[in-house]
Amino acid sequence: MFLQSTRFDRTPDLGRRGFVSLAALDAAYYAHGRIDWWLFSPQLQRDGWLDRDDARRLGVYGWFGALIGNNDMPLGNAGMMLADMRPLALAPAYDMLPMTFRPAVSGEVVERVYTPALPTPDYQDDWRVAASMALEFCKRVAQADAIPAGFRSLALAALQQLGWAVQGIG
Repeated sequence: MFLQSTRFDRTPDLGRRGFVSLAALDAAYYAHGRIDWWLFSPQLQRDGWLDRDDARRLGVYGWFGALIGNNDMPLGNAGMMLADMRPLALAPAYDMLPMTFRPAVSGEVVERVYTPALPTPDYQDDWRVAASMALEFCKRVAQADAIPAGFRSLALAALQQLGWAVQGIG
């Protein structure tokens, strides 16, 4: 199961558009190493790398990933399109999938616990937007005939837990 996007770094004439990952930007200017996307996005806005809308979108991407069980979201999985002037445009995120439920290296399906990530008060607005998207994602996965029944049941359980979290946050 995965979300797929069209190659965003290609031009119609088969050329390439410049791209810088958040990992490269972080290594050059911030040295976080590992930081949640929703915590990094306000810094990128403050320093002029992203405008307000793209900073918010990056935060929502981060919360969405956390809420679908993506526990493998390095800064290399998000970035910006290079341009002559800042702010830069946020590129689509990639490798956005529920890694919590991945098989073990041996291929064995291992039962893992899904617990929805909860926001601090400063991040509740973006969390709510992402939670709405994650609820829809889990609902579609739970209803998709092309997905094995065992995984659909995991999505249904995640949907229920996420629904409880949404009710609790308000």
